[in-house]
Amino acid sequence: MTPVPPRFAGRLDPSGGVLRPAPWWRLAPVGRLLDWILALTAAPQQRGQLRVPYFHSVGTDLPASFTYPAPQVWAPAFERFARVARHEYEVVADPSEWHDAPPSARPRLWITFDDGYRDNYELAFPVLRRHALSATLFVTTGWLRDSDHAPGVCLSWREVREMAAAGIRFGAHTVSHPSLPELSEREAEAEIRESKRALEDRLGVPCALFAYPFGHVDRRVRDLVAKAGFQWAVTTCEGVASLDGDPLLMPRTYLAASDLLYTDLRLKLRGLHEWRGPLWRTSRLRRAVHWRDPVR
Repeated sequence: MTPVPPRFAGRLDPSGGVLRPAPWWRLAPVGRLLDWILALTAAPQQRGQLRVPYFHSVGTDLPASFTYPAPQVWAPAFERFARVARHEYEVVADPSEWHDAPPSARPRLWITFDDGYRDNYELAFPVLRRHALSATLFVTTGWLRDSDHAPGVCLSWREVREMAAAGIRFGAHTVSHPSLPELSEREAEAEIRESKRALEDRLGVPCALFAYPFGHVDRRVRDLVAKAGFQWAVTTCEGVASLDGDPLLMPRTYLAASDLLYTDLRLKLRGLHEWRGPLWRTSRLRRAVHWRDPVR
């Protein structure tokens, strides 16, 4: 069943089943105007900060819908992003390169992908190589295929090894992609540790990077990730990472098809929409989608 867009929430017409926009959606143009004003007047990314854009899948066709949670980014639009990243940013392979490096004249960028879709190998990987860019893929290890011929939309372990040999970094994203705060401590710890173990056994290198499924994290889950030995972990909270922030609660910037096609990409990388984060976390909306504050 197709999820109901938020603007139609609670507006199902019982007479004909027609969805009508909720009243608060009429304020959307005001929000978009505020987005642009705040992004245009925002201070440039400061030295010591790290912008972390994240993607899901990269498709050959335009997605049917540009509304969340449609994950596809059109491949030519991703090419445009890669050109901006190469010419206007210093791209790092993982946060350790940012944390340990001297100050840079250009802002730093860490490109990430979630889940481990096969099109990350087929479409995004060639673009990254063509522009000499590195990235990190956070893979759900239980979704990966044992062979190239096995059915499925996610990467095979052979493809993972090939990308790793070419300089792409891999991080854990649990075994089965659950909402970790909803699990018992024992179940959550198993999901975290087993995904780390699988990557280390298959790639033969330590795995220090983790991404919380759905961005759901609380104090207990954050501490389990630290206990498992991860040095860096990313959330889905909008923002820019700083050296004095918690390395296990790094904010990121979501880039979808609409951002690369119809939004000024440079403004999005300067923080377009970020003012909504604090408003969202203090509103009743977060409870409707099982939002988890990073620390509580």
